[in-house]
Amino acid sequence: MSADLRQILSDLANSKKLIEGTLSKLRLASKNGDVKLYKQKQTELKNEMEQFRSILERATGVSEDVIEDYPELNYNAKVAQYFSFTSNIQNNIAPPPQQQSLGNAENEPLIGYDDEARLQDQSNLVTEMYADNTQEISEIVTKMKDLNVGFTKLHSLTEIQQTQIDNIEVNVLTADEKVADGVDEISQAQNYQKKASKKLWIILCIAGGIVIVLGAIVTLVCILKFSGKKNN
Repeated sequence: MSADLRQILSDLANSKKLIEGTLSKLRLASKNGDVKLYKQKQTELKNEMEQFRSILERATGVSEDVIEDYPELNYNAKVAQYFSFTSNIQNNIAPPPQQQSLGNAENEPLIGYDDEARLQDQSNLVTEMYADNTQEISEIVTKMKDLNVGFTKLHSLTEIQQTQIDNIEVNVLTADEKVADGVDEISQAQNYQKKASKKLWIILCIAGGIVIVLGAIVTLVCILKFSGKKNN
């Protein structure tokens, strides 16, 4: 299972590198006015982001119990960093190439049309293409953000549940200690009760002895008085 987690993190890292490379080429195409390269790389970016989103879905589908078995991977923190990366992709997409005017004699037009109207049509087409692809990329980013929200909520819920489990474990351990203390107290109470019972028996015996002695004295006195009267 550790190999699966490592593979997911590796796939995310490789996919991120591809996206960063494509973003760099988009900036280059935009700067050089290369419409063909720009269109190609924007399509590649869309596909790469779909793949990246798919890997993130795999990453968020891993059980928290499995993740906890491999704390050295720092899995959740790394996945969170990749989610953070996705939120910045859209802002890093270079704008479409700017078309050069036919009136510029020093440079050849990047779009080879002799007619200014056709040049404008091509410019509009590039702009529409950029808008369409940007919209699709925006939708992918939105899906990733939704996935990130679900991942964050799940992670938070898991942490809360883990805290509750820890509290239960602490309560169980505390209960064991309290039960042990209770047993000790009961044992001490029983010892005190036995000692008290012995003392009570001793007191009763002494009291009984005193009663017997007093009874004997009273009886003896009565006998002596009766004998004295009889002699008289």
